[in-house]
Amino acid sequence: SAIIRPCHCSELETAVLDAQLKATGVSFGQYLGAVRDRVPAGVSVGIMDSVDELLEAVAGYLDEGYLRIKLKIEPGWDVEPVRAVRERFGDELLLQVDANTAYTLADARHLARLDAFDLLFESLAVRDLRIYAQPLGGTVYHYRDDSGLEVDAIVELGDGRWSAFEVKLGGTGNIEKASASLRALKAKVSEQRARQLSTLNVVTAGAESFTRPDGVNVIALGPFSIWSPLRGVGICLSSRMRWRSFVWGLSA
Repeated sequence: SAIIRPCHCSELETAVLDAQLKATGVSFGQYLGAVRDRVPAGVSVGIMDSVDELLEAVAGYLDEGYLRIKLKIEPGWDVEPVRAVRERFGDELLLQVDANTAYTLADARHLARLDAFDLLFESLAVRDLRIYAQPLGGTVYHYRDDSGLEVDAIVELGDGRWSAFEVKLGGTGNIEKASASLRALKAKVSEQRARQLSTLNVVTAGAESFTRPDGVNVIALGPFSIWSPLRGVGICLSSRMRWRSFVWGLSA
C-alpha cells in the first residue's frame, strides 16, 4: 500500500485547483484576489565563467525590467563579483547574494567584507522588525542625531517602551562598534526614556546568540538557512521565534 504524505496531498490539491481554474477561465491571480497584473520582480543570477560575463548578464536583466538582483556566490566567487556589480550599476541597485550553505563560521571574517557593498541584510532585518512590531501596534524608525550617532532601527510601542537594534553581517569588530553605538544612545536619552528602554540588540549573520557583559543582546541568524541575503546565513522558524521574541518581549 502506498504511503500518503502531506506533500502528496498538496500536489493533488494543486492539480485539482489548476483543472478547476482552467475549466472556469479564472486565472490563479484572480483566484487569489490580485488587484494588478504585474508586480515588481527580481532575478537570481548564477555563477559565471568571468566577471565580464556576469556584468553582461546583470545588465540584460535590468534592461528587461527586473528591479532586484540576487547573485549566487561560493568560495572563490564572492567579494570581487559583488564589488564589480555594485561599482558598475551603482548604489541604487537592490542587491542580494545567495551562498547555498557554501560557507561556515570560519568564513565570517571574509564574508564581513561584503558589508561594504550595501547588501539587503539590514533592509530585510528591518522589514522583519516591522512585521513583528505591527501586531503590537509598534512603530519602527531609524535614529540619527546631530552628533552623527546612528542606530539602524528603533522599535517603539504606544506606551513608550522601546528597543534598539543594530544590524551587522558579523565580525567581532562590527559587533563591538554596534554595541558602542547602542550604549551611546542609551547614555544620551532622558531618564524617563532610559526607564522605558527594554533591550539593546545587535542582529548578526553569525552562529551564536548571547548577551554581552554590557547587556547588549547579540542575535545570530547564521545557524539557519532559509533567509536571504546569504542562504546559510539566514533564518528559519525556530530562529524567527527567538528573533521576534526580542520585539514581542516589549509586550510582556
